[in-house]
Order: sequence, then C-alpha cells, then structure tokens
Amino acid sequence: MKGWRTPLAVWLVASLIVAATIAHHAFGKPERATAQTSAGAGAQTLTDIRVRGLDGASVSLLSYRRKPLWLNFFATWCPPCNSEMPEIERHYRFRGLGVSERMSSEQYHSKLPKQDISSGDKRISDVLTQAKQQVGMVPNMYAFMSNAPELLETYLVGYDKFRKDSGFTSVEQEVVFLTISFENACDYCMAAHSTIANGPSKVPKDVTDAIRANAPIADPKLAALSKLTRTLFVTRGRPSNDDVQEFLRAGYSEKHVLDIILALAVKTLSNYSNHVFATPVDPMFAQREWKSLAHSH
Repeated sequence: MKGWRTPLAVWLVASLIVAATIAHHAFGKPERATAQTSAGAGAQTLTDIRVRGLDGASVSLLSYRRKPLWLNFFATWCPPCNSEMPEIERHYRFRGLGVSERMSSEQYHSKLPKQDISSGDKRISDVLTQAKQQVGMVPNMYAFMSNAPELLETYLVGYDKFRKDSGFTSVEQEVVFLTISFENACDYCMAAHSTIANGPSKVPKDVTDAIRANAPIADPKLAALSKLTRTLFVTRGRPSNDDVQEFLRAGYSEKHVLDIILALAVKTLSNYSNHVFATPVDPMFAQREWKSLAHSH
C-alpha cells in the first residue's frame, strides 16, 4: 500500500488540475459552439471538447448531443483506476455509456438469408437436420448461423457437451447462459433462455428476473455462480484468486471454472451471430422478450 500512496496523491492532484482545466473550457466561455444538457431549460451548456481516440480519429463532444456520455479520468499506473476499469469497460461496451467513434456509426447486419432444411446446400441441410434432431426445431438463430455450417456445427457440439458433461444442474446451466447473454446484451438469447429457464429447466422466476434486471440473486449459491461467470467474462478469463476461492466456498469445483469457460465460448458463437443478423425472436420465446439498455432507446 505504501508503495503507491505518493504517486496516488500526485494522481489525485493532477486529476483535479485536469478536471478544472476541462471544466474551464467546457463551462467557461460559451462563445464557441455549445450543446445544452438534457436537464431542460436553464441548464448549463457545454462548449465543444475535441479529443483524439486510440484509433487516431478526432472525437467531438457535440457529436454525442442527446446521448448518454460518461467521462472518466484515470492513469495506467493508478491501482484504484485499474481496479475499476473492467466494470467501466463493461458498461461502456454494453450499456451505451461512453464515447466511441464505433458506437456512433450504424451497426453492420448481415444480408445472408435465413436457411432451412430444404436448402440445396447439403452441408446446410445436414446441420439443420442435426439441429432439429437435437432440440426438436430449427429456431431462427440456427437458420441464420447455418449460412456457415461449420459455425453451427461447432455451436451444437459445444452446447450439447455443456448440457451433458458440465456437472451443473439444469438450473445452474441457465444461470450461466443467461448471465453471459446479459453481459453480451443479446436480446435473442435472453428471451430464449428465459423461456427455457422458466419452462423445462425449472429455474425460479425470481432468479431469471434478477439476472434480466441486473439485480442481486437471492439464492447464495446461484449468486456465486453468476458472479464468477460475469467475472470471467469481464476479466477475459483472468479472475483473481479471491474470486475463485469465493466460488469454491459456495460449493463448486475448479472443473466448474473450466465448464463456465466452455459456456462462454458457446454463447459467444450464438450471441455474436445474433448481433450480426439482428435475429428476430421466435414466437415461442416472445413472452420473455428482453431488450438491453443499449437497444431500448
């Protein structure tokens, strides 16, 4: 602790100076172009601030008018700053809170068609037949993913292995899948897994509702499972020893850590595919439709 107290103090002073400088430019002389805040009449106005992003492009404050904006000042050598960054990054990427040139442009959506078993491509027909045998239907997600048969094949194998061999109960499996889908802001998978969870998997509705609302889960063991799943997601597979020990104390094993990684891989395939295709929710999942904050505006 003592080793970084002095640089931390320097950082605090420096950040105050930087904040004061930006505040002076932002709120000081309004002769430049201004953007009124969303607080309504009488609210303060901001003069334009321009910064250069990591990609070298110029980013203007005015380009984010009437959009959520979160400005954070930090230093790479500051331990508290580094500790808070995974959570800030998670909100930045998946809740629409942040400054990003990428997020200001329209999202790409694939123009590849929805496939079916009658497709003239044998690989597509075969993998969709396999999917139907495995889950009893061909949901929209599979119909789009099958444009790359190898993608859907990999998903089906991983999904089946997680269901059969992970050692998690059906309730725990849905908690893992829902937590990952929430973090990836996948509207389709949140609706699908909420339906499966509250149906055949028999997950208590208060548990699924908590995950869907980013609220605490009352069951302590399921809460620990969801927490480590989220931690593995946010840290890119680098949980702390304390994170894992808390998970183990809840009654899980180190093998379960690896099985969560399997679920992360499986859901990355489906969540990302749904983002690219903007997959419409099947009617059977519509009652549990869900929209991320980033998509609800």
